[in-house]
Amino acid sequence: MNGFLKKLFIGPGLNDDPTPDLAIRTQKEYLKIIWDDNTYGVERLLRLFLFLIQFIFPVIYLRSVFRGLGKNYVKIIVEFYNMLKFIFPLLLLFLAWYQNKILIYINIYFMFETVFNILIIIFLSDIYSRSLSFQRSIILLIMNYLQITTGFAVIYIGFDLLTPALTPLSALYASFVTTATLGYGDYLPRNSAGQTVVILQLVA
Repeated sequence: MNGFLKKLFIGPGLNDDPTPDLAIRTQKEYLKIIWDDNTYGVERLLRLFLFLIQFIFPVIYLRSVFRGLGKNYVKIIVEFYNMLKFIFPLLLLFLAWYQNKILIYINIYFMFETVFNILIIIFLSDIYSRSLSFQRSIILLIMNYLQITTGFAVIYIGFDLLTPALTPLSALYASFVTTATLGYGDYLPRNSAGQTVVILQLVA
């Protein structure tokens, strides 16, 4: 059974590193690269900020905790974590968990992590792109888009930011419409907080 699961998730010809470096220790080397590179001004500050911000999110610690399983298994665990982030806002919507404000803030935390991860891939591509395949990046990018859009739907319905009142499906509809266009006009921000969230979604 273990052999079947391994072959299901990891191709038999894929090489693995049984003892990958401790993720947190590796970051020190990456920090030195960023600190010694030839960037300047806003770009340099942004690169340093994006590098440091990842320490408030779980992925780097997941990589360190599970590194003994091998690099390929660590990648699978990180993908499983990304799947949980994708499923989480759907659970909040359709199980009515959006009524719990703590869960909404956890959803927002996951959304911030996703946005920062995309920015890290873009602005720190010289450091992190070596471990990313193009196909895998596209799959994760689609998942990230769906997670962010669904996450905004949770915010809209959880904080009652649109009028008329939303159902889970109408919140999801309004969020996808806002992402794709400037809206159809059937759902409008209820107040300035709603307008602010719509602006943030259009920017994101």
